[in-house]
Amino acid sequence: MSCTEEKDILLMREMAAQGIFQFKSGSRERGNVWQAIAKNLNGHKDLFNSVTSRGVRDRFTLILRRYKARNAKEIKSTGEGSEDEQSEYDLLLEELTHLSEESDVKKANAEAESAKEKVSAEKELALDIRKRAMETIGQTSKSLRSKSDELQDDEIKERKKRRTGGDTLAWLEKKKQNAI
Repeated sequence: MSCTEEKDILLMREMAAQGIFQFKSGSRERGNVWQAIAKNLNGHKDLFNSVTSRGVRDRFTLILRRYKARNAKEIKSTGEGSEDEQSEYDLLLEELTHLSEESDVKKANAEAESAKEKVSAEKELALDIRKRAMETIGQTSKSLRSKSDELQDDEIKERKKRRTGGDTLAWLEKKKQNAI
């Protein structure tokens, strides 16, 4: 695709109209939007022959990279951005750059939030395990029994009682008396 400023302006207008940056970078939804942009640009038969979503995306990446380099160079040389009247091309590019950066910040915040949730869940699990490890065996079996009580009240069996030495002695005395 041979590129001119007019084609680039059409590309950026279409991107702004489709709201490309409301979707996560690399997501299926954003890919669908890139395809829709390419399809709409192919509708302009006088300017575009056949553009693919990959070509459109790569072109915008190149435009964005050049814009950022030019701005960095201007800021480095003068200390601020240019105060000149901006063309439609520059305004669209500035707006899309701003939206792109906001999208990246939202993505980073979402990843940080999910990482925090994961850490807190792991911490909670570790505290629970530590608490169980610190309980005595009696407390642990009681807590396990209470859990099983909640789940299966009918299936609790009584413990067998062990015979004591007193029972044995009583049996021997009975036998002795029967022998006499």
